[in-house]
Formats: sequence, C-alpha cells, structure tokens
Amino acid sequence: MINPSDINLSQFITNWYGPRDSPKTFLGPEYSWLPRPLREWHALASQWTRPIIADNKMIPLMEISPREGKAIFMTDSSRDWLWSFDASNPSQVYDAELHHPWEPCSESLEELLIHTTIREGVNNANSFRLCPEVKVDLIPQIIAPTTEVAFGEWRWPVPGYRTFMSEFLVINVGPAPSFQASDDPRCSFWSIEAGSNHQDHLAYLDKLGINWMK
Repeated sequence: MINPSDINLSQFITNWYGPRDSPKTFLGPEYSWLPRPLREWHALASQWTRPIIADNKMIPLMEISPREGKAIFMTDSSRDWLWSFDASNPSQVYDAELHHPWEPCSESLEELLIHTTIREGVNNANSFRLCPEVKVDLIPQIIAPTTEVAFGEWRWPVPGYRTFMSEFLVINVGPAPSFQASDDPRCSFWSIEAGSNHQDHLAYLDKLGINWMK
C-alpha cells in the first residue's frame, strides 16, 4: 500500500501535466481563514494553465464562505454532490448529496485533496482505457504494474472504489454499474478506468481481450 502522505503531489502533477507554465498565485491575508491544505493546493494548481481537476469542480477561493458552519470547497460536475469543511474545525471534512444531511468523510482535508488529484489523473490523461464491466479474474493482471493507495472510503460516485498507481499509471477500480445496487461481495464484474500520459504503458491492457473504450 502507498501511504497518501508519501505522495509528492507537486511531482505527480509535473509528471502528469508537464512543467509549470504559469506564475504561482499569491494569496492575500483575506484568505488566511481558509485551511492551510486548501490554500496550498490552490497555490500549487495555479502554476499550471491546464486544469488539474476537470471532472469535479473546485470552488474558487473568493467564492468560499461558511453557511450554517460548513464551507463548500468542491462539487461534482453536476453540483449534485458537495464537499465542505467545518468552519470551526477546518481539518474535518464532510460530504453530502444535494439537499441531504452532511456526513463526516473518512479522510482529512489534505488527504482528500491528494485523493481527488490522483483520481482525476485518469480523466486528464493523454491516453486512457475505460470499461464498465470487466471480469473480476482479470483485475490482478490489470493492476499488476501498480500499487494500491491507502485512501479512505468515498461515498461518491458509489462506495467501493479503489485507486492504484505507479509513476506512469493511475487505475480506478469500482463496482460495475450493473452491480452498484447489490450488496453481494461476489460481484463478478468491476468498472475499470486506467490512464497514462504514455501510450506504451497501457499497451499491456490491450492484450487482455477486454473491449476498452479509448
């Protein structure tokens, strides 16, 4: 297992998106109330013109404000799922479906930001392989070049997703759509999302007889 705290996020972003091509955004004192991990993430991401987060949406710092003790800092693309931090205890993160109660996340704010950045590497990769239903007995071959990251459990998009990575690969493994409503742990199919910025590192997947979307 890879400990999320051991991931050098700056190095990952550089490997994935190339060298910095924009000056670092200066955050004035008006943002000092925001949690340090969130300020540092935005300052880091500002150094690339290419969006680091494309599927989910990061709320611009100037638009973040507490409401009933919670400050929303990220949503999914449809804004139907929200993430917030506790204004009085910023290290505590919550998530909720729109119009539903907030529930505590299993990750700290710092880990959740790392998790989001790594997970979205697949969506932003130059090359990718997607398949909504892969036989479970093929999973070991798919993840063989990678190591699982010990991220906390997410409820979005559905529980049960796991992330694996290497220097050149990010692979998300989750319940297949046809089994997402099932509590059966023996589900025989899983959804696979694999991405790399080097086509050669995905070539082994094309030899497994899977009907990949590319």
